[in-house]
Amino acid sequence: MGGKLRDTDGAVLTEGNAPQETVVEGIYKEGLRGLRSIIDPESGECIGHFVFYKSDKGIKVLLFDPDLQPTHEVALHVAADGKVGSAVYNGTALAFIVYENAGSFSLFSISTNGEVIGSKSFTYSHEFTGVDLLPCTSDGGYYLLAQVSDGKSTGYQILKFSSDLKTIWDQRKYPEHGYLIADAAISLPGQLIVIQRESEAVSYSRNVRVKPDLVCYDEGNG
Repeated sequence: MGGKLRDTDGAVLTEGNAPQETVVEGIYKEGLRGLRSIIDPESGECIGHFVFYKSDKGIKVLLFDPDLQPTHEVALHVAADGKVGSAVYNGTALAFIVYENAGSFSLFSISTNGEVIGSKSFTYSHEFTGVDLLPCTSDGGYYLLAQVSDGKSTGYQILKFSSDLKTIWDQRKYPEHGYLIADAAISLPGQLIVIQRESEAVSYSRNVRVKPDLVCYDEGNG
């Protein structure tokens, strides 16, 4: 059974083909991450849906059952000018990033019952546009990957969290000079794989040949 989610400006997001509709008032289109399904990582079945959005009443998460019936509404307590970021499901809980200022953001973990089970605030290098959030479904945790600076050079930091955002391990890598950039990451059972490169600037240069490195981090201890 499916349904639709419609914002007050008339945009319709479809989940399935059944003529079921849920209207959510006051959504800002530029602050809507769409309707996303919550998929059980073991069975592959849909166990619900969620919407992560900004409205005239702040940033919220709406949870739905598999038939698109609303179950919980969660308000995230952040700055009024906050912007919605990434959202992931780790097989146990959902995590959401809210960008509050240039170079700062908050991370929230929410159970599928609508309970906020953890929250933290962070900073990252303002030269970059954001951070990466990845689920670790094998142990119900999260990886947070951000570019950070030590005042001399810019590298990256990986934080591994439990579902309630307790820190399990913390790894930071810096180059001797310039930038060490994490271009991409993928979460696999037992490990996090990062593609990194050293550079003299944030962006690729057409005049410089770059050879990325593949680095594997153990999910248990980094």
